[in-house]
Amino acid sequence: MCNIFGRLLFVRSATPVASERAPRQVFVMANKGRAEAGKALEAARVAETEAASHRPTAAQKQKQIAELEERAQLFGDPVKQSAQAKVLERKWLRFLLVHAEEYSFTACAGPSVELVKHFVTYAFCTRDLVSAIGREGLGDSFELQIRYMLAKFVFPALKYNGWTGLNAHELHKKAEPYKFAVKEQWERLKRSDPDLMSTLKPFVKTKWCDTAYFQAQVCTLVYRTACVAACVTRACV
Repeated sequence: MCNIFGRLLFVRSATPVASERAPRQVFVMANKGRAEAGKALEAARVAETEAASHRPTAAQKQKQIAELEERAQLFGDPVKQSAQAKVLERKWLRFLLVHAEEYSFTACAGPSVELVKHFVTYAFCTRDLVSAIGREGLGDSFELQIRYMLAKFVFPALKYNGWTGLNAHELHKKAEPYKFAVKEQWERLKRSDPDLMSTLKPFVKTKWCDTAYFQAQVCTLVYRTACVAACVTRACV
C-alpha cells in the first residue's frame, strides 16, 4: 500500500512539470516552422527572379513583334502567287510599252479603270506563244488573274500614285472598281465572239446563234408533244 501511494504522489508531482514543458516545446516548434517558411519564401523569390531573367522584357517582345510583322509583309505571300504576279506585271508593262502613249497613260496619274479595260481586251486577243489549236488570246484563268491580282499586287509593286502605303482593307476597297470592270469587260468580249477563239479548247462544240438555239427548243417541244399524243392515242385504242 505504501508503494502504491508513493507512486501516485510521484505521478501527481510530475504532472505539473510536464505541463510546463509542453508550451515551451510548442513555442520552439512554431519558431522552427516560421524559420523554415521564411527560407522557403526566400528560395521562391530567388527562383522567381532567376526565371524572370530568362523571360523577354516588354521592349524585347515589341521588337520581336515588329520583326515578325515585317517578315510577314515581305515574305508572307505564297510563292506561286508571287511568281504569277510577276508574270502579270511583265505583261502589263509590255502593254504599256506599246500602247501607253495611245491611251494617254502617265505613271503620276496612275492607271484608270478604262486603261485596265483596254488591257483586258489586249489580253483577250494577244498571246505570248503561238497556239497549236488556233487560240488567239488568253483563257478564262488569265482573266481571274487580272481580276484579283492586277490592282492588288501589280499596282502597289510598281508604286503607282495612290497605291502605296495602303493597308489590306484600304487596298481591297480601292481595287473593287477594277475587279468589277475586268469581269464585265471579259464577259462582254466572250459574248461578242461567235467563234470563241480566245477560250477555244480541243473538241469544244461551236456556240450556236440565238436563232438556232430557239429553233432547237421549238423542235424538241413539238417532238415531245407528238410523242405524248401518240401514247395517249394508243392507250385509248
